Amino acid sequence: MLFINYNITLIREHIMVDKEDLLKQAEDIHSGLKRLSLKNRKVVMPHHKEFELIEELEELSIDLIEKLKK
Repeated sequence: MLFINYNITLIREHIMVDKEDLLKQAEDIHSGLKRLSLKNRKVVMPHHKEFELIEELEELSIDLIEKLKK
């Protein structure tokens, strides 16, 4: 019984870590989209910075999707 409880505790901890990681990635994507948004901008972002940010957001979203598929 102790062994089963220990395993359940480990599984819960693993799920919480994964959930926190997924939440962090989703927040990073949200933050990047806000930076690209016209209504939230105070100044114009240079085009090369926009392209870099879009590539970063694409990588984050691909990683997030792969993690959610598991």
